[in-house]
Amino acid sequence: MRSKMPSFIIATLFSAFIAIWYYVIMAELLVLEDVPLHVFCSIARVFYGALVSFPYSMLLRVILSRIVLWVIFFVLGLDVLQMVVILNRFNAVVLADALSILFSIVSILLDLYFMLNLYHMSIEGQLELRTPEPAKQPAKQSAKQVVPEATLPTSIETNPDGLFRRSRIRF
Repeated sequence: MRSKMPSFIIATLFSAFIAIWYYVIMAELLVLEDVPLHVFCSIARVFYGALVSFPYSMLLRVILSRIVLWVIFFVLGLDVLQMVVILNRFNAVVLADALSILFSIVSILLDLYFMLNLYHMSIEGQLELRTPEPAKQPAKQSAKQVVPEATLPTSIETNPDGLFRRSRIRF
């Protein structure tokens, strides 16, 4: 039985479509210089969405999702900062300001969606840092340094023989 992995492909394509649409509308309204952070955040959202959409091994998915989660916090902060800037200079008569607020809300919601799914993916497999037990060797070689390794327990349901197995990665 395969583990359930959150799919980021549709959300990434939707984010790319929204970003292109937003860029074209703002370019036509000649107000691209007012919303530079939205353009940067849209590119970042498509990049990290594409990065986590590839089918990696479970250990790599967990590590990558934990790293990308910090990038999402940064991008979410930039989206909120851009929305505050737009609200500070809001003019109800200008269509570009209303569209900027609308796209700001959509961008924040997309960031939250990615953040929640990546958090779920990052806790899907719990990494354990453990040191292997040294083999019985003569006393002269016992001063050898022990190398820690990270293990990721896999579920019992995925193994056909029902044994509990661990994947290992050495540093």
